[in-house]
Amino acid sequence: MGQIALPEWVKKVNPNASKKDIVAPASLSKEIVTDLLRKELGFNGLVSTDSSTMIGYMVGMPRALGIPTSIESGVDMILFTKSPDEDLRFLIDGVKNGICSLERINDAVTRVLATKASLGLIEKQKAGTLIPGNERLAEVGSEQHRIWANEVADKAITLVKDDQNLLPISPKKYKRVYLNVIQKELTPNTRIENMWKEKFEKEGFEVTVRNRSVSISPFDLGNPNISKEKADLIAELYHSIEDTKKQYDLYVYIVNMQNASNNTTLRLNWSVMFGLGDDAPWFAKEVPTMMISLACPYHLFDASMIDTYINAYSASQPISDAVMDKIVGRSEFKGISPIDPFCGNEYLK
Repeated sequence: MGQIALPEWVKKVNPNASKKDIVAPASLSKEIVTDLLRKELGFNGLVSTDSSTMIGYMVGMPRALGIPTSIESGVDMILFTKSPDEDLRFLIDGVKNGICSLERINDAVTRVLATKASLGLIEKQKAGTLIPGNERLAEVGSEQHRIWANEVADKAITLVKDDQNLLPISPKKYKRVYLNVIQKELTPNTRIENMWKEKFEKEGFEVTVRNRSVSISPFDLGNPNISKEKADLIAELYHSIEDTKKQYDLYVYIVNMQNASNNTTLRLNWSVMFGLGDDAPWFAKEVPTMMISLACPYHLFDASMIDTYINAYSASQPISDAVMDKIVGRSEFKGISPIDPFCGNEYLK
């Protein structure tokens, strides 16, 4: 059970639910575990909490109440613990206090034992094969795995919009590519940066990579002692529109902004000076511009000026290979957005 709340479902099956019940994480909700998973969806297998040491679980209620409440709600197994002895005491006290019934505990124990039996864990333990040997690692990356990975990549990648009819691209139409790889770190020559540069060059494009470790400030203007990289960036920033169009045929943003547990925001923060952007797509209406997100699918919120936008959902090799096949026209886009990439804003469409 993920530590998520389903308020509308809880209100549907329990109109008298308290506010606390309505926003309870699934591992602590009888309406979700029993009424939804067991009854509505017909699941009869083992139910485990997600990590019970996570914030999402711990903020639901005091742990002394949470442990027996999870079991009574229909959960069979508690995942992870801060103290096994303490949690066992919480469960015993919960039975004594009427929070959890012995009938529910017996049902949970039966499911745990049945799961172990169905997996042959007792026999494997006796035979010393409970933990797979290193030879099983040979199965990772097998031919079948590669086939599956390529199938997933082909079906997942989503063309969110191409309002400028840019695709497919080719060196004949857009020979000179300016490549800007955006990641949390500003270190140049990263694996992702080098991989995409090589991909475009292999297709016959001439690639210039934006060094995002270089930025400029007003103090750099007119300073004769700045680095060549800064001087080039300033010159590029103050190019005329005509010169900008002459320099590059296509701007490509590869965005690899990976999210993580408990991150509350993940935004694109453009580097700007006096409203000009040494990193932002100020040129998007002058030179064809495309953005490919390898991770977070919501970047249109901060890049609404870009007319060709692709969500790839992963920076893996099969995904990256499939993206290139699709943008050069060797493969069709088949993905359907699992989320709203326009973030509820009709003006981004």
